Amino acid sequence: NLSTSQPLPSTPIHFIHTSCTFLTRTAVYREENQLKIDYPSLLISRGSLPRAKNPRVGSIVKNEIRFTWDDNSLMGSASPTDLAGFFFCSPDAEDTWVAFPVGLRGDKAYDFKFEENNFSGYDVHTWMFFMREDGSDRSDSVYTGVVKVA
Repeated sequence: NLSTSQPLPSTPIHFIHTSCTFLTRTAVYREENQLKIDYPSLLISRGSLPRAKNPRVGSIVKNEIRFTWDDNSLMGSASPTDLAGFFFCSPDAEDTWVAFPVGLRGDKAYDFKFEENNFSGYDVHTWMFFMREDGSDRSDSVYTGVVKVA
């Protein structure tokens, strides 16, 4: 059940939705006998809804990550009530998290606080995506970058 914020298995790769095959072809590669991940190429979600516009991520509060984005809820099939989701991966902390649904496209910001795990001081790769309220469609995820958690 991904309806609340929860930890996922401790692995740097966890696939959501139907993009597993696509992900392994585009984001995982072998270098010097080791599997590597091209994090910016990793898609957590695939769909036809408009992606987040100008997403930004930062951390100034201990164990918290803040996402902001521009409102594009009137673009194409986007709606201000599309559900927002976020994905976090920290290879150094050997942990991955998903937060879904935790906000709406029209909110234009979300503060995620890690309650059970302490990511403070760790670099965390981040993504965001949207899903239609009835679950009928989703956006491609957007890699929002690496943030060092305060």
